[in-house]
Amino acid sequence: MRRTSIALALVIGSAVLRAASQTPTIDQLIELERPGSVALSPDGTRVAYTVNTTNWEDNAFETEIFLADARGGEPVQLTRGKKSSSAPSWSPDGRWIAFASDRTDKRQLYVIDSKGGEARLLTSFDDGFGSFQWSKDGSKIAVTMTEPKSDAAKERDKKYGEFEIVDQDYRTTHLHVIDFEPARDEPAKPRRVTTGTFTVGSFSWSPDGQSIAFDHRVDANIANNGSADISVVNVASGAVRALVTQDGPDSSPVWSPDGTQIAFQSAMANPAFFYSNSRIAVVPAGGGAVRAVTTDFDEQPSMIDWSPGGILFSGLEKISSRLYRLDPATGRFSAISPASGAAAGGTRL
Repeated sequence: MRRTSIALALVIGSAVLRAASQTPTIDQLIELERPGSVALSPDGTRVAYTVNTTNWEDNAFETEIFLADARGGEPVQLTRGKKSSSAPSWSPDGRWIAFASDRTDKRQLYVIDSKGGEARLLTSFDDGFGSFQWSKDGSKIAVTMTEPKSDAAKERDKKYGEFEIVDQDYRTTHLHVIDFEPARDEPAKPRRVTTGTFTVGSFSWSPDGQSIAFDHRVDANIANNGSADISVVNVASGAVRALVTQDGPDSSPVWSPDGTQIAFQSAMANPAFFYSNSRIAVVPAGGGAVRAVTTDFDEQPSMIDWSPGGILFSGLEKISSRLYRLDPATGRFSAISPASGAAAGGTRL
């Protein structure tokens, strides 16, 4: 399988009982092992994926990462740490797999050689982190991190215990960048690249690794999701420029393979966005007019990625979804997975 600029994983949730002739017990249902996040190696020969298992002794569900040959064969368990490991992501050269784990209680970023060995801690955030993504050349990893609690909030927790004041206790989330050095033994020191009174959501590295496009809202209140706009930050200088500022939510930016355009999910300034289908839109990476490219798709599209063959998105159709490829120049789209009644999704390398 030839490497492309993205890897797409179609995950179909299914469970097969070994004793098909018997009615399963509650315990048997709880013990079913469930596959989760899937990541295809850059050369297309291997698959990293997660498996969720039941730990009766600790009364918990735990997740570990496995590796398998894309052509078939017996999978190999890659992680065996305390608690869970999740969200595997291949480095662009295919040697390393970064993943998130709460084995030290807080969610931290780790990296492990894809051939096996001990995982290495990359971060030591006080409150953990959110999502992460490799730069295209593998030299950096961008992560989102929520700002630490203020001294006043910490003092309040000590005095009264931890609690949250609804619609008031919001902390912002911002982008940080880590320089990935394979020989480093201690956690890397992250560098914050966004600041301001907004909270960062999803993001995407530019192909040249110099910029990151990201969506942001005024705060984490779900009622303010409609305030989502898209901006671009220069990684070296931290300079932020607004890219999409129209009314309604605009989110999930993804760069075109040549770096000239950015696709994203958009309400296209529709005031009824909270109950209407959204659109996938495109804007020049340098700024300019926003153009909807799924006006003929009469379902709910969800942005996945932009490959050399077109924009990839999943389309929600009643209670199931399937995968589509879109030509952004013409707006023509075609289904590339069957209408199986399952749910289609994807991951970006």
